[in-house]
Amino acid sequence: MKWLPCTEPTADENLLACVFQDGTAGIIKVNPEFLLKSDHLYYKLTRCSIELKVPDFKIYSMDWTSETTVIVGLNDGCIAELDITHPDTPNYIQSLALGTIYHITTCYSNKIFSKEGEALPNVAFISPNNFQYFLIDLNNFSMQMDGSRGRQIYTCAEYSSLLDAFFYCDSRERAKAVTLREIEMPIWFKMMEKQTTTIGVSDYSHLFLTGHLNGSIRVMNYYGKMITTHRSKDGNGHRSLRIFQLSRVGLKSDNNFHLSLNLLSDQPEEGDNDYKDYYNPEVYDTSINVLGCALNNEPKLPNLLACSFANGLVVVEKLPSATRIIKG
Repeated sequence: MKWLPCTEPTADENLLACVFQDGTAGIIKVNPEFLLKSDHLYYKLTRCSIELKVPDFKIYSMDWTSETTVIVGLNDGCIAELDITHPDTPNYIQSLALGTIYHITTCYSNKIFSKEGEALPNVAFISPNNFQYFLIDLNNFSMQMDGSRGRQIYTCAEYSSLLDAFFYCDSRERAKAVTLREIEMPIWFKMMEKQTTTIGVSDYSHLFLTGHLNGSIRVMNYYGKMITTHRSKDGNGHRSLRIFQLSRVGLKSDNNFHLSLNLLSDQPEEGDNDYKDYYNPEVYDTSINVLGCALNNEPKLPNLLACSFANGLVVVEKLPSATRIIKG
């Protein structure tokens, strides 16, 4: 699911792009009246405002390329662009010969901080089923970068306009970022929990979130990393702040959980044994895994965050002093 990046704060409606299990996609229009004047907590959606299909293909992923167009990742290693005002005929269908495209993220929101008339890159982060990721120039479909082969499909990638970078989890579940100015030099962030499952970024904040298998949510200052350990692999000059951690209370059959809200700042010394370079999901209780985290993509409340856990818990919180706490 991807919200259309909003460059007009007074917009009357929001557009949400969704991909469905049957290989189709759709656009849902959400207006203020629906959110503020509704008498019901839940609604059953019978159909989307706009239905999207690509004949003879199945849609596996989608993101926005403009206010009226979306790019979709298809089976057979193809991508296509659809105009939501005339969705019946794709603008193009392009084969990349990479296998089914399970994830695609564009840098469309980079126009938020651009100057009028400035030429902007049109790059997409694409993850097919060959356990690699690629940066593709959508203007000519040339490959700008091919990432290393991992042990699983890269299904978590987000773009921040303010930082001009794609954030993603690598094959060892570490948080990484690659800027469009220095594509060949990915930046990686060393944290207490290596098993990063999800990342949340904003177009209006230099903070980003990471969710982990052990139920922890962490926030990091991207600028702090750049100032203290720019391109460094030891990672000892920056810190992350644990803001939540979900844990189970008692036996699994009790189905009782505890959410810790104690802030914990970590800045381990070199050689700290808390860093584990392994992947073993059985170490953690799968019901506390972090499934998603997100920062509010709006300039007036950039430190509003939300996160979801495998047991169904959703937490929404505001961090008014986060910048002061974790500054580099």
